[in-house]
Amino acid sequence: MNTNQTVLITGGTGLVGSELSNVLKDNGHTVRILSRTPQGADQYYWDPEKGKSDIDALHNVNVIFHLAGAGIADKNWTSSRKKLIIDSRVKGPELLLKHKNFFEKSLEAFISSSGVSYYGVKTTDHICTEDDPEGDGFPPHCVELWEEAADQFSEICRVVKMRTGIVLSRKSGALQRLEKPIRYGFGATLGSGKQWIPWVHNHDVARAYCFAMERQISGVYNLVANEHINNKQLTRSVAKSLGKSIWLPPVPGFLLKLAYGKMANLVLQGSRSSNAKLVSTGFTFQFPDFDSALADLYKD
Repeated sequence: MNTNQTVLITGGTGLVGSELSNVLKDNGHTVRILSRTPQGADQYYWDPEKGKSDIDALHNVNVIFHLAGAGIADKNWTSSRKKLIIDSRVKGPELLLKHKNFFEKSLEAFISSSGVSYYGVKTTDHICTEDDPEGDGFPPHCVELWEEAADQFSEICRVVKMRTGIVLSRKSGALQRLEKPIRYGFGATLGSGKQWIPWVHNHDVARAYCFAMERQISGVYNLVANEHINNKQLTRSVAKSLGKSIWLPPVPGFLLKLAYGKMANLVLQGSRSSNAKLVSTGFTFQFPDFDSALADLYKD
């Protein structure tokens, strides 16, 4: 692989995309970002749902990172919301392939985000590996379609799919939502508190994507940190980092289900996933355990 690559990122202004863009630029790569609201010289317009894209972004691209996708836990799962979640992940690759003549000869890798929710949203003693089958329900089905969209690029280049856990960052995302009630003294364990939370530090996500670009790996990998932690441990650790305590009783699961329906299972259930396959390729996590991740996130 050439030292300087021309890289295209879908979802490049989001939590992971912003971090990845900075790391790539620091490493000397040229970054182009596809966005519905482009701002700046390195951002280009696209709208996959409308089938529109600025083709100037596609010329001679070496690597595509597909990170675009509506938040699966941002709103209740109505029929229209489910369609939006799937379309936001699937229509992007389909649109890019319609213009493959601009990058077919130059493209070396298509690296797509994915989710460990592929294995199903349930709490078990089993530790999921990439060989485990697809689980039941909407989240696994969404991931299946997401990965199938990425696999369409396999005739052009190598394809990598990163089944990612909950990404930890204080800028946005799950940690920010968890932190707010704790700061005001209303933090609490959710349900039993025994549900596993597959997690990974945002910087390690960006590093893993760069690693996948630089190494000749392909296929699917679980992108989660080494240490397994459950909801109760996570909540209490974050509270400790904020100098707070958890005094409220756990939030009953039935209340969350009344408020959020089936989407409540995203926080009431959770399995562990193994990162052994990714580690076997030579990748090392900068933040393998939860204490080191929190120490970094709360250092300021």
